[in-house]
Amino acid sequence: MIFERFFLAGKRRRAAALVGIEAGVLAECPVCREITDMGRADRLSDADRVADEWVQRGDERVRLFHGDADAVKQLVRRLIEQSDIHCTCQKSG
Repeated sequence: MIFERFFLAGKRRRAAALVGIEAGVLAECPVCREITDMGRADRLSDADRVADEWVQRGDERVRLFHGDADAVKQLVRRLIEQSDIHCTCQKSG
């Protein structure tokens, strides 16, 4: 049960990250795969639009949010708050 919740939380986090990447507010390092903040808070409305579009059309990537676009948007914002602008690779040189 606990493992299932942890696994679902990870899948939801990944789906929200994909929304943020599509909108240009988040990025994924091609080396370490860490999600980073692009420093583009001005594009949050783009992330909201992507979330709405994907939820509306039932996109497989956000299906586990069960039609709750607001939950996707909140998680994208949380990821931005929790992410640094540099990934582990960049920090270590």
